Amino acid sequence: MAEGVDHHKADLIFAAVPYRITVRAAPTGAVSRPKAGQRFREGTRLFPILAVTEADPYGRFLTCFAREEVAT
Repeated sequence: MAEGVDHHKADLIFAAVPYRITVRAAPTGAVSRPKAGQRFREGTRLFPILAVTEADPYGRFLTCFAREEVAT
């Protein structure tokens, strides 16, 4: 994984940590297929999705490029 980046917003510092999240594929156009602009949630953690691509040549999995932003 790439290293995180710090952003300053109104006297707060946010650390942005990039992630590659692999999920089962869904057909293009299916409501269950993740897309950029959506997000994953794990408890209180949020992972906005930046981009989605097929992870294998058979189309069984998708790789979602996401970023978690945490106030530090």
